[in-house]
Amino acid sequence: MKLPELKKLMKDNNIKGISYLNKNEIIQKLIEYKVLPEDYIDRQLKVKVKDNDDKYHIRNNPRPVEIFDRETFETVTFPSMYKAGRSLDKSARLMSAYDGKTWRGRYEIKVLKS
Repeated sequence: MKLPELKKLMKDNNIKGISYLNKNEIIQKLIEYKVLPEDYIDRQLKVKVKDNDDKYHIRNNPRPVEIFDRETFETVTFPSMYKAGRSLDKSARLMSAYDGKTWRGRYEIKVLKS
């Protein structure tokens, strides 16, 4: 349920104090007053997880990254900055910040043009 629908339920059941509550608190209050069933939250979580399985943020123009390891003399090319950051347990921002530089004296990072 959306927040306006939950607020309308609160008003329809004469439950006061909705102006300062957030969505989770309103749901708890509605469960407390037995307007919503006790398993309402569990059902909502299952629906959200199911809906989010098929939705991904797709980047239209991922920028490939090449990382050269000075210790092992290996070069690895990643299809995106995100995946390169994941391999080093860092964010994609690190790739753009160290583009053309050496990170930790070991990895030479080069962001390629796509």
